[in-house]
Amino acid sequence: MTLHRFVLAARGLGLGLVVGLLFGLVPNPVSAAEAAKPPEPFSPTLIFYVAKGGPDACGQGCDTWIAAEGRIDSEAAARLRKFFRQHKDQKLPIYFHSPGGNVEQALAMGRMLRNDKAVVRVGRTLVKGCVSGLQIDDACLKLKQAGGQIDAEIATRGAMCNSACPFVLFGAITRGDRARRVACHSLSTPDIDVSARPTV
Repeated sequence: MTLHRFVLAARGLGLGLVVGLLFGLVPNPVSAAEAAKPPEPFSPTLIFYVAKGGPDACGQGCDTWIAAEGRIDSEAAARLRKFFRQHKDQKLPIYFHSPGGNVEQALAMGRMLRNDKAVVRVGRTLVKGCVSGLQIDDACLKLKQAGGQIDAEIATRGAMCNSACPFVLFGAITRGDRARRVACHSLSTPDIDVSARPTV
């Protein structure tokens, strides 16, 4: 492949994919059934709530944690700051389950978590009071945002922290070892100064 063709291919397919094709790093194509499978649904905004499970549900001696799930929207950092103020006396681990979203908000939350010396992990919180397996129907979301402590359990299978979400993890002082899927792609942020501190 000539350099000119390589550049054209990189522009069309993404440099990472082209390099993978050249060096045989691209995995086998997915099956038709996997390709047709709908994406994992998420709350359109990042929500936070306190969950409680059985003994050692979130690690040795830990049965209560903060769940953070959904897409990282433009108000996520402000919402997290408000949540911390409401639960300032509780030093609980935070479990993220998010497909990503707003990079600027993710960076702002990462800084907050570092300042708070938070323990952050990747895990999917399954609320026992939610009838739907998807955990995002209206009744379930209302329960999660009611403000009380919710009976739940943590599932690592299917849990993810993708796209902008890893920038939240990178900011934390302590990151747990329960992550099952953390992925980050090249990001285009022409209007964001990553050295600036967003107002939240």
